[in-house]
Amino acid sequence: MVNNLMDEKDKYISMYSGSLSEVYCRTDQRGAMDGGYGRAFWGKGILAYLEGLKVRSILDVGCGYGRFCDAVSKTIPLVYGLDIASVITGNIIDNPKINFINAEANDIPLPDNAVEWVTSFDCLEHCLEEDIDTILSEFDRIADRGFILSISYNHDSCMDVPLHMTVKPETWWINKLNRYGVITKKGTVPLTHLSYLVCTKENKKKVICYCVGGLGNRLRPLSSCAEVARLTGRELYMLWRKDDLRCKAGFDELFENKIPVITDDEMASLKSCKIYASIEDTEQEADLNGKATLKDLVKKFGFNSRDIIKQDDNEENIIVYHNNFISNINPEKCRQFIQELNPVDELREKIKYYLRELNIDRDIIGIHALGTDSSVSVQQYEKQVRVVLNKNPRQSFLVCSDEYEYEKYLFEAFPENVIIREKKGYVEKIRSNDNWNDNTLGSKEAIKEAIVDMYLLSKTNFQIYHSYS
Repeated sequence: MVNNLMDEKDKYISMYSGSLSEVYCRTDQRGAMDGGYGRAFWGKGILAYLEGLKVRSILDVGCGYGRFCDAVSKTIPLVYGLDIASVITGNIIDNPKINFINAEANDIPLPDNAVEWVTSFDCLEHCLEEDIDTILSEFDRIADRGFILSISYNHDSCMDVPLHMTVKPETWWINKLNRYGVITKKGTVPLTHLSYLVCTKENKKKVICYCVGGLGNRLRPLSSCAEVARLTGRELYMLWRKDDLRCKAGFDELFENKIPVITDDEMASLKSCKIYASIEDTEQEADLNGKATLKDLVKKFGFNSRDIIKQDDNEENIIVYHNNFISNINPEKCRQFIQELNPVDELREKIKYYLRELNIDRDIIGIHALGTDSSVSVQQYEKQVRVVLNKNPRQSFLVCSDEYEYEKYLFEAFPENVIIREKKGYVEKIRSNDNWNDNTLGSKEAIKEAIVDMYLLSKTNFQIYHSYS
């Protein structure tokens, strides 16, 4: 008896080389006709159109046995075929021109813009509905020119095991694809006699994160904008203001991740945009940094509350100026983005050094003692340390702060328990006698040290921190 609740990958492995394969070939007319699962030539009706496009590279997702890949390899120099089950089971055509990949469509192991076109024929309906957005965003990431799809809009099964997991009308799929380009219909799919859906990418719509303020005030909204970009098929850009006194380090001086940058002049020249911002912060920012770019755009296009970002905006450009996570964006996805930031070599080596020299591990409790621009006194952190030490007098703590006096105070209060490290810079006040408000200097070295702190704390049992940490 076949389990109709089997894992999706196991299901298709069984369709190629297990019990479902035997049933399919014995009882299903398609199986008998094709000689096995995944051997239908669903892409045959689009070959003439592809020839006219003079395609140089292509990825076929859900390639099955590879009959389409085999056909196009005669004229297209670079051909990839990806499948969840046919490759691992060896049910693929013998053609050395095809680069077969054993992987899932929601995590394609190819770089951005790896091919001109992604094709996928009668495959997407087999995917879980909750994965469709991620899969399409992967297609968009991989394809430079667009993607060509055929989709079944009907239920299908084998021995009561459902095969089509996302059965939706054509309009539902077109609405999804509209995020990524212009949709046209070409050719005729064999057997179903439906048209192929061709999504030709235009100049991509953008979500632009206006990054100013301190490091945390930049990374939190940037992570939210990255998730907005992923959900809506937009391309993530940022205006990372390096001349802002609160963060004097450029993004590329901190991280290796490549995020396109937009300049003040480029932003000022935008013909269409929707702005999510606080009018008060926008005006304050213009006064503080002497740059009126965003303020002038607000005068021209108006602004919207920055607390909730809509996913169905049609404007070519969305600008987000925030200093925190955006409330309607999944916080776990935002944290994942931050975790995937790769420090530059200099900082990565420094992180490795201190992890080794200070013996940092999960047995150490991490403390981020936020001192600048907050109302949290160092005594509040001291109180939390004493609570822990009352239960375990031998507990060790790694204290990281943007203010030297906080680290010094806690080390002197608990010299047997607190670990601190030497730093080349801390966040300082511009005017020593004033409060922190609009009086913060985050030198390049201080910001680099903050990155090291962030990664060291991530390796501890991170328990004591301010909500802004």
